[in-house]
Amino acid sequence: MILCANTYRKERKVTKGCPQCSCCGPDLSNVLYNTLPDLDFSSHTKAIAFADDLAILTYGETTAEAEAYTNSELAKVEKLAKQNKM
Repeated sequence: MILCANTYRKERKVTKGCPQCSCCGPDLSNVLYNTLPDLDFSSHTKAIAFADDLAILTYGETTAEAEAYTNSELAKVEKLAKQNKM
């Protein structure tokens, strides 16, 4: 792995894990991951993505209603992840 910033360059051998998000590398992961906030979420939902984190905020009149919206939105995320083998 090579890190370059302005005139600084550092190279290290990676021996564990995988690059951020995926074994296919951060660039391809970003392409797949960046589609998450564009899913067709309901008007009761706000999706916020930062780096490789995703927050899904939902609200409802009751706890049960909010839970139902949340489960519906999580099903969309799960479907996208399975389709893209994430």
